[in-house]
Amino acid sequence: MKGDRRLILWGGLLLGLMILLAAGADRLAATDPIEPTDPVVGRFLPPGSSRAIVRLADGSKLLADRARATESGVEIERLGERRLIAPAEVESGDPVAALGRRVFPLGTDRFGRDVWSRLLHGARTSLWIGVVAAALALTLGVLVGGIAASAGRATDALLMRITDALLAFPHLFIVIALAAVFNAGQAVIILILGATGWMGTARLIRAEILGLRQREFVLAANAVGLRRRQVFFRHLLPNALTPVIAYTALRVGDLILVEASLSFLGLGVPAPHPTWGNMIAQGSDVLTTAWWVATFPGAAIAVTVIAFHLVGDGLRAWLDPRAR
Repeated sequence: MKGDRRLILWGGLLLGLMILLAAGADRLAATDPIEPTDPVVGRFLPPGSSRAIVRLADGSKLLADRARATESGVEIERLGERRLIAPAEVESGDPVAALGRRVFPLGTDRFGRDVWSRLLHGARTSLWIGVVAAALALTLGVLVGGIAASAGRATDALLMRITDALLAFPHLFIVIALAAVFNAGQAVIILILGATGWMGTARLIRAEILGLRQREFVLAANAVGLRRRQVFFRHLLPNALTPVIAYTALRVGDLILVEASLSFLGLGVPAPHPTWGNMIAQGSDVLTTAWWVATFPGAAIAVTVIAFHLVGDGLRAWLDPRAR
């Protein structure tokens, strides 16, 4: 039991950290995750890089290796050349106020976008898709499995044969085919993942309900004259959901991986909106020269999937009456 709680604790801590980072993305990342600060000078800066930034009067920004304010304007050193920017060309006409410094803790990508900012904002998208798709799959699975276990042999046989037929196809193959047919988008991806991920939940909830129907407390409920609907919602379904919740926690991590695979193939959430999958895709061809572009989102996916699996394994063992 202590080992099970440790799994839940460590997994919960990791998940809590990822959720806090995603929720605080606007405050923790000062740069826009979509618009590049300066795609010329800011291209493929390594982690820990910092550059002087000059805010111009037209709202754009320039990065420079060095910059200082003078009476004549702002002197910058950029791409090995020195240049003087007149006071009228900088923000508010004040060379001192227009100067600043920007740090890129995880480097930048090919367009000069901050990897740290994109990683945090991508966490929102990836976690949201995984959790909502898992909730949709849970709802559909409970609905189909509950009907199959309670509606009679003919309905049970029909629903389970449909479930078996869908399980016969590789999940990723079905998801890729549907994503290629429909226009990619966050809502579409959630619907596809949820609509194709309920089969395992349906079989599990059906098996649990069929087993619970022979338990003493269910037989007692039937003996006192409760209706079938009351027995189902008061006794069968609440007890059958215990292992299903643990299974769903495991599925969230798997669905995040599937979403990342779709984005990597260009079938997920369209660019330039950041997700961990499309960040890996954008850095896959520069692994030897700009390894940070793909490595950090890949590490984030690994940590998140491990966290969900720790929570799922811990819940499954902790809630298993045979283990107690």
